[in-house]
Amino acid sequence: MIGSSINNPYTTLVLVISFSLFTVFGLNGEEIIKQNALRAESWEEIYKNDFSTTPSGEEPEGMFVLAGDFKVRERESNSLLILPGEPLGDFGILFGSRRQDNVAIRARISSDLRGRRMPTFSIGLNGRSGYRLRVNAAAKSVQLLKSSDVFSEAQFEWLPNTWIWLDLQVEKTDAKLWIITGKAWLGDSLEPGDANVRMEDNKIPAKGRASVWGTPYSGKAILFDDLSIFVKRVKE
Repeated sequence: MIGSSINNPYTTLVLVISFSLFTVFGLNGEEIIKQNALRAESWEEIYKNDFSTTPSGEEPEGMFVLAGDFKVRERESNSLLILPGEPLGDFGILFGSRRQDNVAIRARISSDLRGRRMPTFSIGLNGRSGYRLRVNAAAKSVQLLKSSDVFSEAQFEWLPNTWIWLDLQVEKTDAKLWIITGKAWLGDSLEPGDANVRMEDNKIPAKGRASVWGTPYSGKAILFDDLSIFVKRVKE
């Protein structure tokens, strides 16, 4: 868990409640219980969008489409942000306020395959050319990128028609070093404690908005839901 300690009373309470709810309700489509890691201690959620207030067929208010026909649609008895399966391209949408560091984004994303063709999708921070955490389904990997360059990669088994949680963070450690970490996990499993991928950067990150991206290689729509942005709480 991010910035958490088992000795912290609040974290212990969260774990007890999470286990109790898991025991009673099991794992389901909401999956919100698994997001306690960011809320529990040093992070504050400043943006949340589950698209429930956006009329079907419209672009979400306050989001800037870079490319792609992103629209909110009703699917699975839920309002989702959907990128169509055609045309093929790398499509993205920006949201939230412009941030530089000590910021995190997480979202859940789902898509399908067609034959051997599979999608790629990602979340991003620091604007259009900032950091991205990308699931490359065909390569069975999760990748950490800066702009278009891959800096870290780990094995990850994507499954079709399954919600995938993605979490990306940019933290400042001192005046000259930033730590970027990312992790991905299946929506019906518990959040992993450690990051899948990590990099260090000694260049000041650009100040920019968060983003989600999709490349529908399979010709199938890519679904996005539960977009959140967090910032680190300032220690008094």
